[in-house]
Amino acid sequence: MNSFYLTCFIVVLGIAMVSCQQECGRRTCNENECCIQMGMFNRCRPYQKENRLCGMRLLCDCEQGLECVNQGRLSRCKRPSTTEETTTETTVPTEVTPEE
Repeated sequence: MNSFYLTCFIVVLGIAMVSCQQECGRRTCNENECCIQMGMFNRCRPYQKENRLCGMRLLCDCEQGLECVNQGRLSRCKRPSTTEETTTETTVPTEVTPEE
């Protein structure tokens, strides 16, 4: 009988974890927000959009599909680079044959 209650608890907990949004003090943040701690207070703030500042304590991370890219002293949300790097293979001889 105890295993029945344990199983029910685990199922309910799993559903709650999948469907719940981030708790922020007494509020629940929306899907496009994160919880930022400002001193003794918590506040829901939106995720950073493209070209917005990021990587700072009082800012949310970049929104999905963007990455925080360091640009000198500041970082901004940018789309991931889609260019592929090309590498050239160079053969270096390992043996030197004496010339006759």
